Amino acid sequence: MVKIAIIIPRELVKVAESATSAFQEEIHILEGSMERGLDLAKEYEVKGYDVIIARGGTQLLLKNDGLEVPIVPIPITAVSYTHLRAHETVLD
Repeated sequence: MVKIAIIIPRELVKVAESATSAFQEEIHILEGSMERGLDLAKEYEVKGYDVIIARGGTQLLLKNDGLEVPIVPIPITAVSYTHLRAHETVLD
């Protein structure tokens, strides 16, 4: 089974939990950004995770740090931001 870590800011945790609930892979959603995100990425790389998903500056920081685990970006766009806010409203 593929082990995936998603490192995101607190405001996206509920959205990520909802979006990943149907998958059977081992997915851990971790709250963190920038330096905290880098610490988490290093920890989960050591734990043998297959891929780390992150966004924005955190994703760039992870890519530039030389981690061996693949880093998959979450694009930030005006459309995704609008979708996020709509999804948060539904979850609340």
